[in-house]
Amino acid sequence: GDFLFGPPLITSGLIDPGRSLWGERSVRFAKRRFTAPRIDVAALDEKMTRWAEQRLVPKVLIANQTSILEAVCDPLGEWLPGVPVVAAYPLDVTSGAEVAWQVAAVLTSPAASVWAWHQRGGTGLGPTAIRVGPTMLAELAWPEGSLDDAVDALRAGDVIRCGELVDAAFGLTADEHAAAMAWWCSALDRIGERSRSHPVRDANLC
Repeated sequence: GDFLFGPPLITSGLIDPGRSLWGERSVRFAKRRFTAPRIDVAALDEKMTRWAEQRLVPKVLIANQTSILEAVCDPLGEWLPGVPVVAAYPLDVTSGAEVAWQVAAVLTSPAASVWAWHQRGGTGLGPTAIRVGPTMLAELAWPEGSLDDAVDALRAGDVIRCGELVDAAFGLTADEHAAAMAWWCSALDRIGERSRSHPVRDANLC
């Protein structure tokens, strides 16, 4: 059974590039299967309550052990990350949502995934998996070009367009972008096939 109240729990398996599959894909957590898992914050002890409160802020959640970077924006700070999800928190709370969207857009690009693969490719549990960590992500360069259009594309759910615009903001040449895009889109196709293989289990929904 899933909890009826409390913030959604987002595991790595619920994160696709630019999209949360909470409520759509069932996941196994603590040796039980859930479709719409939530955390009952009122039932947590004092230490864990503080942990939850600190994380219910605008942020980006990044899946771990994936072949490319898979990130989703939580602009309203409504979700809690489950291990081993990596979370990126904007330092400026007043512009947290805007910055979170920018970070999510940058991570949803061929350029960022190619960079991550060169940094940590094959370090995950499988030969094609990246072990994502906050230290590694903090070393990713920030693009010099504008991200406004990329953010708009990501907010609209157009992951491919977001990736194209972020690559342009990074200043990739046409050849660099074409090679990176071909590799990245191939990974996106595999992710799409994976998502379609996990149907909604209506009986478990809240």
